[in-house]
Amino acid sequence: MNPILQNLLVFYCFSGFWQVFAVNNPITDWKTDYSKENSKRFQQLDQYAFSNDEPFHTDSLLVIQNKKIVYQKFANGYKVDQKHRIWSISKSISAMLIGIAIKEKLLSLDDLVSKYYPQVQANYAKQLKLRHLMHMSSGFNWSEGYESNPFNSDVIKMLYIDQHKDMAAYTASRPFLHPPGKVFHYSSGETNLIMGILKKTLTKAQYDDYPWRKLFDPLDIKTATWQQDLSGTFIGSSYLFMSPKDLAKIGTLILQKGLWNNKRVLSEDYVNYMTSLSPSMKALKSFEDDENDSYGAQWWLNQDLANKKDSKKYPSAPDDTILGLGHHGQLLVIIPSKNVVMVRYASDTEGAMDRDKILEYLMGAIHDKK
Repeated sequence: MNPILQNLLVFYCFSGFWQVFAVNNPITDWKTDYSKENSKRFQQLDQYAFSNDEPFHTDSLLVIQNKKIVYQKFANGYKVDQKHRIWSISKSISAMLIGIAIKEKLLSLDDLVSKYYPQVQANYAKQLKLRHLMHMSSGFNWSEGYESNPFNSDVIKMLYIDQHKDMAAYTASRPFLHPPGKVFHYSSGETNLIMGILKKTLTKAQYDDYPWRKLFDPLDIKTATWQQDLSGTFIGSSYLFMSPKDLAKIGTLILQKGLWNNKRVLSEDYVNYMTSLSPSMKALKSFEDDENDSYGAQWWLNQDLANKKDSKKYPSAPDDTILGLGHHGQLLVIIPSKNVVMVRYASDTEGAMDRDKILEYLMGAIHDKK
Protein backbone atom coordinates (compact mmCIF):
# COMPACT_ATOMS: atom_id res chain seq x y z
CA MET A 1 0.00 0.00 0.00
CA ASN A 2 1.23 3.54 -0.73
CA PRO A 3 3.03 4.72 2.49
CA ILE A 4 1.25 8.09 2.40
CA LEU A 5 -2.17 6.44 2.24
CA GLN A 6 -1.15 3.95 4.92
CA ASN A 7 -0.17 6.79 7.27
CA LEU A 8 -3.43 8.58 6.54
CA LEU A 9 -5.37 5.42 7.32
CA VAL A 10 -3.55 4.87 10.62
CA PHE A 11 -4.05 8.50 11.63
CA TYR A 12 -7.75 8.61 10.89
CA CYS A 13 -8.54 5.24 12.43
CA PHE A 14 -6.75 5.93 15.69
CA SER A 15 -7.54 9.63 16.12
CA GLY A 16 -11.21 9.07 16.86
CA PHE A 17 -11.96 10.61 13.48
CA TRP A 18 -14.92 8.36 12.83
CA GLN A 19 -17.69 7.41 15.19
CA VAL A 20 -17.74 3.68 15.99
CA PHE A 21 -20.63 1.46 17.01
CA ALA A 22 -19.76 -2.03 18.25
CA VAL A 23 -21.06 -5.10 20.06
CA ASN A 24 -18.40 -7.46 21.47
CA ASN A 25 -19.92 -10.59 23.03
CA PRO A 26 -18.68 -14.18 22.46
CA ILE A 27 -19.86 -15.67 19.19
CA THR A 28 -22.00 -18.75 18.76
CA ASP A 29 -20.14 -21.86 17.58
CA TRP A 30 -21.11 -23.78 14.46
CA LYS A 31 -21.07 -27.57 14.43
CA THR A 32 -17.77 -28.94 13.14
CA ASP A 33 -16.68 -31.87 10.97
CA TYR A 34 -12.89 -32.23 11.18
CA SER A 35 -12.59 -35.82 9.99
CA LYS A 36 -9.33 -37.19 8.56
CA GLU A 37 -11.10 -37.40 5.22
CA ASN A 38 -11.83 -33.66 5.34
CA SER A 39 -8.23 -32.87 6.25
CA LYS A 40 -7.00 -34.80 3.22
CA ARG A 41 -9.56 -33.27 0.85
CA PHE A 42 -8.67 -29.70 1.88
CA GLN A 43 -4.92 -30.21 1.63
CA GLN A 44 -4.50 -28.39 -1.70
CA LEU A 45 -6.70 -25.51 -0.58
CA ASP A 46 -4.69 -25.22 2.62
CA GLN A 47 -1.32 -25.33 0.89
CA TYR A 48 -2.28 -22.66 -1.63
CA ALA A 49 -4.09 -20.28 0.72
CA PHE A 50 -1.36 -20.33 3.38
CA SER A 51 1.71 -20.80 1.16
CA ASN A 52 4.87 -18.95 2.15
CA ASP A 53 5.90 -18.82 -1.51
CA GLU A 54 2.95 -16.71 -2.67
CA PRO A 55 2.88 -12.87 -2.59
CA PHE A 56 -0.38 -12.76 -0.58
CA HIS A 57 -1.18 -13.28 3.09
CA THR A 58 -4.25 -15.22 4.23
CA ASP A 59 -5.23 -14.29 7.80
CA SER A 60 -8.09 -16.78 8.12
CA LEU A 61 -10.03 -19.23 5.99
CA LEU A 62 -13.35 -20.82 6.88
CA VAL A 63 -15.46 -23.27 4.86
CA ILE A 64 -18.98 -24.27 5.89
CA GLN A 65 -20.97 -26.93 4.05
CA ASN A 66 -24.36 -28.28 5.04
CA LYS A 67 -24.25 -26.06 8.16
CA LYS A 68 -21.02 -27.62 9.44
CA ILE A 69 -17.51 -26.19 9.57
CA VAL A 70 -15.49 -28.54 7.38
CA TYR A 71 -12.30 -26.44 7.25
CA GLN A 72 -10.91 -23.63 9.42
CA LYS A 73 -7.45 -22.14 9.79
CA PHE A 74 -5.93 -18.91 11.13
CA ALA A 75 -2.55 -17.19 10.63
CA ASN A 76 -0.66 -13.96 11.32
CA GLY A 77 -1.88 -13.86 14.92
CA TYR A 78 -5.60 -13.96 14.10
CA LYS A 79 -7.89 -15.98 16.36
CA VAL A 80 -11.23 -17.71 15.92
CA ASP A 81 -13.46 -14.92 17.25
CA GLN A 82 -11.36 -11.98 16.11
CA LYS A 83 -12.97 -9.36 13.89
CA HIS A 84 -11.37 -8.18 10.65
CA ARG A 85 -12.18 -5.32 8.33
CA ILE A 86 -14.18 -6.73 5.42
CA TRP A 87 -13.72 -3.69 3.19
CA SER A 88 -16.12 -3.78 0.22
CA ILE A 89 -18.02 -6.83 1.41
CA SER A 90 -19.64 -4.11 3.54
CA LYS A 91 -21.47 -3.07 0.36
CA SER A 92 -23.28 -6.39 0.15
CA ILE A 93 -24.45 -6.11 3.76
CA SER A 94 -25.59 -2.53 3.14
CA ALA A 95 -27.79 -3.88 0.35
CA MET A 96 -29.39 -6.32 2.77
CA LEU A 97 -30.36 -3.44 5.07
CA ILE A 98 -31.97 -1.66 2.13
CA GLY A 99 -34.00 -4.82 1.48
CA ILE A 100 -35.25 -4.78 5.05
CA ALA A 101 -36.15 -1.09 4.76
CA ILE A 102 -38.07 -1.82 1.55
CA LYS A 103 -39.93 -4.66 3.29
CA GLU A 104 -40.87 -2.16 6.02
CA LYS A 105 -42.00 0.33 3.33
CA LEU A 106 -39.45 2.92 4.40
CA LEU A 107 -37.98 2.95 0.91
CA SER A 108 -38.73 1.95 -2.67
CA LEU A 109 -36.24 1.07 -5.38
CA ASP A 110 -38.00 3.66 -7.53
CA ASP A 111 -37.39 6.50 -5.05
CA LEU A 112 -35.62 9.43 -6.68
CA VAL A 113 -32.24 10.11 -5.08
CA SER A 114 -32.98 13.85 -5.31
CA LYS A 115 -35.86 13.32 -2.88
CA TYR A 116 -33.24 12.76 -0.18
CA TYR A 117 -30.25 14.63 -1.66
CA PRO A 118 -31.42 17.64 -3.67
CA GLN A 119 -27.85 18.46 -4.71
CA VAL A 120 -28.09 15.84 -7.47
CA GLN A 121 -27.35 17.76 -10.66
CA ALA A 122 -30.50 18.99 -12.36
CA ASN A 123 -29.95 17.33 -15.75
CA TYR A 124 -30.64 13.86 -14.28
CA ALA A 125 -32.29 14.68 -10.95
CA LYS A 126 -35.63 13.32 -12.15
CA GLN A 127 -34.11 10.11 -13.51
CA LEU A 128 -31.61 8.89 -10.91
CA LYS A 129 -33.27 6.31 -8.65
CA LEU A 130 -32.23 4.16 -5.72
CA ARG A 131 -32.23 1.09 -7.99
CA HIS A 132 -29.49 2.68 -10.13
CA LEU A 133 -27.27 3.06 -7.05
CA MET A 134 -27.95 -0.54 -6.09
CA HIS A 135 -26.72 -1.69 -9.51
CA MET A 136 -23.69 0.65 -9.61
CA SER A 137 -25.17 2.35 -12.65
CA SER A 138 -25.81 5.90 -11.43
CA GLY A 139 -23.86 7.48 -14.29
CA PHE A 140 -21.75 9.57 -11.90
CA ASN A 141 -18.26 10.56 -13.00
CA TRP A 142 -16.27 8.64 -10.38
CA SER A 143 -12.72 7.35 -9.99
CA GLU A 144 -12.45 4.28 -7.71
CA GLY A 145 -8.65 3.85 -7.84
CA TYR A 146 -6.76 3.29 -4.57
CA GLU A 147 -3.01 2.66 -4.87
CA SER A 148 -3.18 2.75 -8.68
CA ASN A 149 -4.34 6.38 -8.86
CA PRO A 150 -4.30 7.99 -5.39
CA PHE A 151 -4.04 11.62 -6.51
CA ASN A 152 -7.04 11.49 -8.86
CA SER A 153 -9.24 9.19 -6.82
CA ASP A 154 -12.72 10.05 -5.63
CA VAL A 155 -12.72 7.14 -3.19
CA ILE A 156 -9.50 8.40 -1.55
CA LYS A 157 -10.96 11.91 -1.32
CA MET A 158 -14.16 10.52 0.16
CA LEU A 159 -12.66 8.14 2.70
CA TYR A 160 -9.46 9.88 3.73
CA ILE A 161 -9.13 13.48 2.58
CA ASP A 162 -11.48 16.43 2.18
CA GLN A 163 -14.90 14.83 1.66
CA HIS A 164 -15.01 12.59 4.74
CA LYS A 165 -17.47 14.77 6.66
CA ASP A 166 -20.48 13.73 4.56
CA MET A 167 -19.63 10.98 2.08
CA ALA A 168 -23.18 10.59 0.78
CA ALA A 169 -23.51 14.31 0.03
CA TYR A 170 -20.17 14.29 -1.78
CA THR A 171 -21.30 11.43 -3.99
CA ALA A 172 -24.71 12.98 -4.70
CA SER A 173 -23.03 16.17 -5.92
CA ARG A 174 -20.81 14.44 -8.50
CA PRO A 175 -21.28 15.37 -12.17
CA PHE A 176 -22.71 12.78 -14.54
CA LEU A 177 -20.73 10.93 -17.19
CA HIS A 178 -23.63 8.75 -18.42
CA PRO A 179 -27.43 8.71 -18.07
CA PRO A 180 -28.60 6.68 -15.04
CA GLY A 181 -29.03 2.96 -15.62
CA LYS A 182 -27.01 2.67 -18.81
CA VAL A 183 -23.45 1.83 -17.74
CA PHE A 184 -22.03 -0.26 -14.92
CA HIS A 185 -19.26 1.61 -13.12
CA TYR A 186 -18.12 0.40 -9.70
CA SER A 187 -18.27 3.16 -7.07
CA SER A 188 -17.89 3.08 -3.30
CA GLY A 189 -19.63 6.44 -3.22
CA GLU A 190 -22.89 4.94 -4.42
CA THR A 191 -23.08 2.57 -1.46
CA ASN A 192 -22.43 5.40 0.99
CA LEU A 193 -25.16 7.38 -0.74
CA ILE A 194 -27.48 4.38 -0.28
CA MET A 195 -26.70 4.35 3.44
CA GLY A 196 -27.28 8.11 3.56
CA ILE A 197 -30.71 7.65 1.98
CA LEU A 198 -31.57 5.03 4.60
CA LYS A 199 -30.52 7.48 7.31
CA LYS A 200 -32.97 10.09 5.98
CA THR A 201 -35.91 7.74 6.65
CA LEU A 202 -35.12 7.20 10.35
CA THR A 203 -34.39 9.13 13.50
CA LYS A 204 -30.75 9.18 14.60
CA ALA A 205 -31.41 6.65 17.38
CA GLN A 206 -33.31 4.35 15.01
CA TYR A 207 -30.57 4.57 12.40
CA ASP A 208 -27.69 4.01 14.80
CA ASP A 209 -28.98 0.62 15.90
CA TYR A 210 -30.77 -0.36 12.68
CA PRO A 211 -28.09 -2.84 11.45
CA TRP A 212 -28.10 -4.60 14.82
CA ARG A 213 -31.83 -4.55 15.46
CA LYS A 214 -32.82 -5.64 11.97
CA LEU A 215 -29.94 -7.88 10.81
CA PHE A 216 -27.10 -8.63 13.21
CA ASP A 217 -29.17 -9.47 16.30
CA PRO A 218 -31.59 -11.81 14.46
CA LEU A 219 -28.53 -13.69 13.10
CA ASP A 220 -26.82 -13.71 16.51
CA ILE A 221 -23.90 -11.72 15.10
CA LYS A 222 -21.93 -10.50 18.11
CA THR A 223 -18.68 -9.10 16.70
CA ALA A 224 -19.86 -6.38 14.31
CA THR A 225 -18.29 -2.92 14.40
CA TRP A 226 -19.41 -0.38 11.80
CA GLN A 227 -17.86 3.06 11.52
CA GLN A 228 -19.80 6.21 10.63
CA ASP A 229 -18.59 9.37 8.96
CA LEU A 230 -18.93 12.73 10.73
CA SER A 231 -22.46 13.23 9.39
CA GLY A 232 -23.51 10.01 11.14
CA THR A 233 -23.82 7.86 8.00
CA PHE A 234 -22.57 4.28 8.19
CA ILE A 235 -19.63 3.90 5.81
CA GLY A 236 -21.38 1.16 3.89
CA SER A 237 -18.69 1.00 1.24
CA SER A 238 -15.82 -0.11 3.38
CA TYR A 239 -15.77 0.11 7.16
CA LEU A 240 -17.54 -2.87 8.65
CA PHE A 241 -15.59 -5.34 10.83
CA MET A 242 -16.68 -8.80 11.98
CA SER A 243 -15.36 -12.29 12.71
CA PRO A 244 -15.21 -14.99 10.00
CA LYS A 245 -18.05 -16.99 11.57
CA ASP A 246 -20.27 -13.94 11.77
CA LEU A 247 -19.64 -13.09 8.14
CA ALA A 248 -20.44 -16.71 7.30
CA LYS A 249 -23.88 -16.12 8.86
CA ILE A 250 -24.44 -13.35 6.32
CA GLY A 251 -23.55 -15.82 3.57
CA THR A 252 -25.83 -18.45 5.07
CA LEU A 253 -28.76 -16.00 5.11
CA ILE A 254 -28.29 -15.53 1.35
CA LEU A 255 -27.95 -19.30 0.92
CA GLN A 256 -31.28 -19.73 2.73
CA LYS A 257 -33.03 -17.07 0.62
CA GLY A 258 -33.52 -14.70 3.56
CA LEU A 259 -34.66 -17.21 6.18
CA TRP A 260 -32.94 -17.64 9.55
CA ASN A 261 -34.20 -20.22 12.06
CA ASN A 262 -37.47 -20.29 10.12
CA LYS A 263 -37.91 -16.53 10.52
CA ARG A 264 -38.04 -14.22 7.52
CA VAL A 265 -35.25 -11.60 7.69
CA LEU A 266 -35.18 -10.75 3.96
CA SER A 267 -37.84 -11.48 1.38
CA GLU A 268 -36.95 -14.22 -1.09
CA ASP A 269 -37.79 -11.87 -3.95
CA TYR A 270 -35.27 -9.35 -2.66
CA VAL A 271 -32.52 -11.97 -2.28
CA ASN A 272 -33.22 -12.98 -5.89
CA TYR A 273 -33.04 -9.32 -6.89
CA MET A 274 -29.63 -8.82 -5.25
CA THR A 275 -28.21 -11.94 -6.87
CA SER A 276 -29.60 -11.48 -10.39
CA LEU A 277 -27.67 -9.83 -13.19
CA SER A 278 -28.20 -6.06 -13.26
CA PRO A 279 -29.88 -4.48 -16.33
CA SER A 280 -26.80 -2.37 -17.09
CA MET A 281 -24.70 -5.55 -17.26
CA LYS A 282 -27.14 -7.16 -19.67
CA ALA A 283 -27.24 -4.12 -21.93
CA LEU A 284 -23.55 -3.24 -22.01
CA LYS A 285 -21.72 -4.09 -25.22
CA SER A 286 -18.21 -3.33 -24.00
CA PHE A 287 -16.39 -2.93 -20.70
CA GLU A 288 -13.57 -0.67 -19.61
CA ASP A 289 -11.33 -3.51 -18.42
CA ASP A 290 -12.84 -6.64 -20.05
CA GLU A 291 -12.34 -8.68 -16.89
CA ASN A 292 -15.50 -10.75 -17.34
CA ASP A 293 -17.10 -9.28 -14.23
CA SER A 294 -20.80 -9.81 -13.62
CA TYR A 295 -22.76 -7.93 -10.98
CA GLY A 296 -26.16 -7.92 -9.32
CA ALA A 297 -27.22 -5.41 -6.68
CA GLN A 298 -24.13 -4.83 -4.49
CA TRP A 299 -23.08 -8.49 -4.96
CA TRP A 300 -20.65 -9.97 -7.51
CA LEU A 301 -21.85 -12.92 -9.60
CA ASN A 302 -20.27 -15.57 -11.83
CA GLN A 303 -22.46 -15.49 -14.90
CA ASP A 304 -21.82 -15.46 -18.61
CA LEU A 305 -22.73 -12.20 -20.32
CA ALA A 306 -24.19 -12.36 -23.80
CA ASN A 307 -22.54 -9.13 -24.95
CA LYS A 308 -19.03 -10.06 -23.83
CA LYS A 309 -16.52 -12.07 -25.83
CA ASP A 310 -15.45 -14.31 -22.97
CA SER A 311 -17.34 -16.50 -20.50
CA LYS A 312 -17.83 -16.17 -16.74
CA LYS A 313 -14.97 -14.80 -14.67
CA TYR A 314 -14.39 -17.88 -12.50
CA PRO A 315 -14.61 -20.96 -14.75
CA SER A 316 -13.75 -23.30 -11.86
CA ALA A 317 -16.89 -22.30 -9.93
CA PRO A 318 -20.58 -22.96 -10.73
CA ASP A 319 -22.73 -20.36 -12.47
CA ASP A 320 -24.77 -19.80 -9.29
CA THR A 321 -21.73 -18.65 -7.29
CA ILE A 322 -22.32 -15.36 -5.42
CA LEU A 323 -19.40 -13.32 -4.10
CA GLY A 324 -18.68 -10.50 -1.72
CA LEU A 325 -15.27 -9.02 -2.58
CA GLY A 326 -13.15 -6.65 -0.52
CA HIS A 327 -9.87 -4.73 -0.83
CA HIS A 328 -6.66 -6.61 0.04
CA GLY A 329 -8.19 -10.03 -0.64
CA GLN A 330 -11.33 -10.24 1.50
CA LEU A 331 -13.65 -12.89 0.11
CA LEU A 332 -17.12 -14.24 0.86
CA VAL A 333 -18.20 -17.08 -1.44
CA ILE A 334 -21.72 -18.52 -1.51
CA ILE A 335 -22.44 -21.57 -3.70
CA PRO A 336 -26.13 -22.53 -3.37
CA SER A 337 -25.82 -25.63 -5.56
CA LYS A 338 -23.23 -27.04 -3.13
CA ASN A 339 -24.71 -25.57 0.08
CA VAL A 340 -21.32 -23.94 0.74
CA VAL A 341 -20.14 -20.69 2.31
CA MET A 342 -16.46 -19.74 2.37
CA VAL A 343 -14.89 -16.75 4.13
CA ARG A 344 -11.33 -15.61 3.52
CA TYR A 345 -9.74 -12.72 5.43
CA ALA A 346 -6.41 -11.44 4.16
CA SER A 347 -3.73 -8.76 4.08
CA ASP A 348 -2.84 -8.93 0.40
CA THR A 349 -0.80 -5.73 0.15
CA GLU A 350 2.08 -7.18 -1.87
CA GLY A 351 0.23 -9.35 -4.38
CA ALA A 352 -3.19 -10.76 -5.17
CA MET A 353 -4.46 -14.29 -4.73
CA ASP A 354 -5.81 -16.04 -7.84
CA ARG A 355 -9.50 -16.30 -6.95
CA ASP A 356 -10.24 -18.88 -9.61
CA LYS A 357 -7.47 -21.11 -8.30
CA ILE A 358 -8.77 -21.06 -4.73
CA LEU A 359 -12.28 -21.71 -6.07
CA GLU A 360 -10.87 -24.66 -8.04
CA TYR A 361 -9.36 -26.10 -4.86
CA LEU A 362 -12.57 -25.42 -2.94
CA MET A 363 -14.65 -27.27 -5.53
CA GLY A 364 -12.23 -30.17 -5.41
CA ALA A 365 -12.54 -30.43 -1.64
CA ILE A 366 -16.25 -30.16 -0.96
CA HIS A 367 -18.85 -32.92 -1.10
CA ASP A 368 -21.97 -32.80 -3.21
CA LYS A 369 -24.87 -30.94 -1.59
CA LYS A 370 -26.90 -32.96 0.93
